[in-house]
Amino acid sequence: MKKLMHKIEPIMLCLDPGTREMGVAVLEGRDLVDYHVVTFRNGRKPRELLNQNHQAILTLLDRVHPDVVVIERPFFAKTKRSALLVFLVQELKRQVRLGRFQLVEYSPLEVRERLLGDRRATKRDIARHVGRRFSQLGQHLHFGEFWKEKYWSHVFDAVALGLVAFERRSTQIHPPNQPASHVRKPMGSPTHQKTPRHHKTTSGSGRGPRDSAPYSGHLGRRL
Repeated sequence: MKKLMHKIEPIMLCLDPGTREMGVAVLEGRDLVDYHVVTFRNGRKPRELLNQNHQAILTLLDRVHPDVVVIERPFFAKTKRSALLVFLVQELKRQVRLGRFQLVEYSPLEVRERLLGDRRATKRDIARHVGRRFSQLGQHLHFGEFWKEKYWSHVFDAVALGLVAFERRSTQIHPPNQPASHVRKPMGSPTHQKTPRHHKTTSGSGRGPRDSAPYSGHLGRRL
């Protein structure tokens, strides 16, 4: 399988980790190239979950071969599931570093502040913003449908991570007080959007996205 070809704009693999699902988005600069949700089976069994998490990140790194991996830094609460999520994120970061990929982390509060200018913004606010930015994601705005909304929120959060990481990278390369070869638009401005390919998961037992098949297909790519 061919990998994403390296372009001038950085290829970013953006991950919103979870113990049941993990949101995945691939951005090339500001353009959304691919997105999907990885579903973990038997999410309450730490060993099986760790194995699935390990395999998923290795597969993604091999197929995307990103310039940057962006991961959401989880909140820590005094619960078993929160502790498990922190451990899973540590393992994700370990695999990224072993592969010698550049790693960037942002907390949810940092994403909200940088993307929307409001640390008190909600997941729905993030989803609305990202849905407006990338019209192809509008079909996944399922406000009021609990499981669908929760499921696709992982993708919206992953895309938001990528947008923040790209703007930060752009600012570092071309500081405001120095001339740039071209002027980039602010985060809220309309931009050309490539049409991404994404995995359409299939419900299993009629309970919605939670029962969709785990990650097994290929990533959309530009040849």
